[in-house]
Amino acid sequence: MLRRFEFVLSALRCRIVKTSIFTRLGARFIALHPEKTTAFFFSRLGEERFVPTFHAVLSSEHGKPIREYIAQHPHDLSAPCFDKDGDLGYHATLIIRELIGVDKRRIVDCDSVLPLLITRWVSDIRRTRLKLQGVPHVQQLNQDVVIVEIFVAYLQQEEHIHPLFHLVEAYTYSTSADLTALSRFLNSHVALSEDVELRRRVLDRFLDIYENPAVTQAHKSAALRLLVNLVLFVVYRGAGLIDAERIVKVHTKVWQLPHNHPLELGALDEEELRVELYRTTTLLVREAPSLVESVKKKVSKFGWISIRFDDSDVAQTAYFPIASFLAEYKRLGKIEAQTYVALLRAHQPEARNLVREALDTLAPALSKGLPCSAAGAARGPSWANPNRRTPFEEGSTIRLLVNIY
Repeated sequence: MLRRFEFVLSALRCRIVKTSIFTRLGARFIALHPEKTTAFFFSRLGEERFVPTFHAVLSSEHGKPIREYIAQHPHDLSAPCFDKDGDLGYHATLIIRELIGVDKRRIVDCDSVLPLLITRWVSDIRRTRLKLQGVPHVQQLNQDVVIVEIFVAYLQQEEHIHPLFHLVEAYTYSTSADLTALSRFLNSHVALSEDVELRRRVLDRFLDIYENPAVTQAHKSAALRLLVNLVLFVVYRGAGLIDAERIVKVHTKVWQLPHNHPLELGALDEEELRVELYRTTTLLVREAPSLVESVKKKVSKFGWISIRFDDSDVAQTAYFPIASFLAEYKRLGKIEAQTYVALLRAHQPEARNLVREALDTLAPALSKGLPCSAAGAARGPSWANPNRRTPFEEGSTIRLLVNIY
């Protein structure tokens, strides 16, 4: 019986390139022995030649007994595959995806599979393979694409915050995979979600990983750009997303950190992360000014620490929270005038859009908060003086004039 079983498997593997009558009959025969069939293929998942055959058997109309057997023993079958290097983990993820393709509830019902995939995603094996060149790197990228599809299939049915943050890591390394579908899923599932509790969990989860040194700066930046900032940007009226407790957390973990630990600025050293943090701060100031008012001094200092950076994107983005802060709290004086002048002088083409947005926020507040005095009525409002003075001091270049007018 065993020899006949192995003979059918060998013949089936030889003819699987093209579906035939023998293929269907062979799949029907080996499906009568789900335990032996599963053990046979899982013991040979490291060999690529057996993988297409196993896929065909699982997806066939006669593969239900084998699929049910795998669903009953997911951890025992899959765990050894993810603990080893090579193609074994990739082929195991292909099997899981095949099962989900037949029945999407498999990934939810087999609750031990998702922790295995998350463990593989954050494992040293995966990170080492991504750092390598050649075949191991490409193989790991292929496996990541499959794992991302499995994560999305799970999140479409159940809420789970950890896979959501693992998904955004896919944007932190170079890959030829098209992530458009993933971006659309994140926008619809998170940014446009009306589930306030989910949106709050996203904010809380980011504050947790922000203090985790094991999470890379690129991962934190991607989480801010693709999750947190979108959640803050799309705020439904009356949703109550931001409260005093979360403002205190942001103040303690983000705004206050550089000033309490001036020698440990490595957490903010990468420009991309710093830019995204300033965008987050700007959104919080605009959406919850009354809650931020209690820590407005720290918010102001948080913006000022990067204005003198050499990177123009970082320096000009730092004006976002400052301009929003000044516009919301009507603190108009010398500092505000200096900020306005600095924005007028910032005419670098790579930062033009950033400067324009900051000026659009600050200029209306200046026109209302700095009215002209009676003595200077003939000369016009005081906020307009820098517009006339800056071209003479800096030189009337085309870029500068475009930036001012």
